[in-house]
Amino acid sequence: MKKWADAGFWSRSALSDTNNSDSYKNGLCVMEYAGMNPSKQVTAVQDFEKAGDGWTSDYIAYGEVTGVAYPSHATQNATSIVRGCKNPERALMVLNLLMTDPELNKLVECGVEGTDYELDSDGCYKGLNEDNFAYEGFNTWNLRNNDLRIQKPNDVIYNEMATKYEAISQKTKFPGVDIYSGFTEDYESYKTERSAVSDVMRQYLAPIQAGLVDDVEASISEFLKKAEDAGLSTCRENFKTQWAAYCEEYGYK
Repeated sequence: MKKWADAGFWSRSALSDTNNSDSYKNGLCVMEYAGMNPSKQVTAVQDFEKAGDGWTSDYIAYGEVTGVAYPSHATQNATSIVRGCKNPERALMVLNLLMTDPELNKLVECGVEGTDYELDSDGCYKGLNEDNFAYEGFNTWNLRNNDLRIQKPNDVIYNEMATKYEAISQKTKFPGVDIYSGFTEDYESYKTERSAVSDVMRQYLAPIQAGLVDDVEASISEFLKKAEDAGLSTCRENFKTQWAAYCEEYGYK
């Protein structure tokens, strides 16, 4: 990371960056890591092609390097009905209808056919009114139904990526299961230590990860000492105990 930072791959003020999601697209940085999902790569490819300045975008998933990939856990990106809902059963019926009725699903996902979109010769989505209603203009990504979804031309890229990751996931010990995200840590008994360690990470680890330290080894040693002083061992041992019990309960051995 220091080598890349010294080469100017990102600004020296990266730690105070406002997390501008368009930095990569606008050429303010030449790479993003740890957090760019496949869908954003598809968008980047399209944006770079439209710009026509000769730049291309490549994507390497962490799972391609480690050989471990899995889909999101059921608790991630889910649609929920709030606890205070007066008629949860009726609300669920509405959500179910929007997700399973072909016409309604197309309406909430793409707008009005002939006004907001049309289908091209390949049966793919073509926006007609994207300034007012773009694809998923209602932010209804949570209502996607792959059996009903109108494909976009660049979905070919995404589908190729998804197929590759699916093949990797099938080679893992627990195929197609995100065992980590199913675990919920209860840190009530050590919340003070956990908060202190988080503060140390922001102050001492973040500059190391961004490659913005002069002496990497010395900085790592200082960070580890500060983290230990803040209560890292307490956090680690409590986490390990809970994790072992979770794996025992669900058979993740």
